[in-house]
Amino acid sequence: MLKLILCLTILLLATGIGFLITSQYRNRVHHLQELITAMDLLESEMIYRKDPLAVISASISRQGLGLASKLFSLISIRLELYPDQDLRSHWLQGVEEVYGDTSLLAADLSILQGLGSQLGRSGMEGQKLMVQNQRRLLEHQLSDAREIQMRKSKVIQSLATAGGILLVILL
Repeated sequence: MLKLILCLTILLLATGIGFLITSQYRNRVHHLQELITAMDLLESEMIYRKDPLAVISASISRQGLGLASKLFSLISIRLELYPDQDLRSHWLQGVEEVYGDTSLLAADLSILQGLGSQLGRSGMEGQKLMVQNQRRLLEHQLSDAREIQMRKSKVIQSLATAGGILLVILL
């Protein structure tokens, strides 16, 4: 009876480890989806409301988009507290603070950082085009992330479960 409980525990732990390892792929897809939604909101707020970026950022931060909301909240607060610093420095600090320890890849972060370096530096039409371009780049990253998730997640979960079964057989 004890051996059966031990075998089931090993099998469950191995499967759980597989799910834990693959969670980084799911998280990356989730973060990219949030960012794309935030880009849509940013574009529409810029075009239709024409408010300052601090107000637009505060509005987006209240949309409940997870880490994307946290990023825009942080930028909004920093723009209000430190109006003498440029948006680019606030944006880069916010991206590093919010997304620095996430499952986003360096290429994802580079796209996100590129957005901050261009916001507020051109007219409304130029900013609209730039946000649309960054959104397209993020959509490309999202399709890659989904493909990688589908491919690697199944393999890793299967290997973890097979490893658990192997350990049970060896017992």
